[in-house]
Amino acid sequence: MPKKFILARFSNFYGPYQPNYRLIPKIILSILDNKIFKIHGDGLSKRNYIYVDDFCEGILKVIRTKKVKNIYHFSGNNFYSVKDVVNKVCRIMKVNFYTLVKFTKDRKGKDKIYKLNSTETRNSLAWKTKFDIDLGIKNTINFIQKNRKLINIRPKKFKISN
Repeated sequence: MPKKFILARFSNFYGPYQPNYRLIPKIILSILDNKIFKIHGDGLSKRNYIYVDDFCEGILKVIRTKKVKNIYHFSGNNFYSVKDVVNKVCRIMKVNFYTLVKFTKDRKGKDKIYKLNSTETRNSLAWKTKFDIDLGIKNTINFIQKNRKLINIRPKKFKISN
């Protein structure tokens, strides 16, 4: 193992420039394109979401500490199910959840909840989230609407090339 390292683990982050296939931009694009959004399983698996600005602030604080051999966990205070997030986007964009969503078979091996305890990181780096999920989603919607041409030319799926 290297002598000098810093390890940072983050909850799901979202915001402008996030790949189209990730949950929040995918919901927004489904609504804008008038396409059905598929939820795997019951939509009750829970995650924590961090807006991109809070994510970047966390990285900056880690870099500035210069303390090596530390591990930092970054997450917000609230956990939301996939269904909750889709509902939030629908409410903000004034779309009926039940006309947008189709529930499909669940993916094998999907976690029901993904938790990181960031208490130690919050204390040692004086870091906290500043953006609540509703504001972050509104910012993401605005970005996607204003940059539709850019969004449409980006790949919808991530592909690894050799």
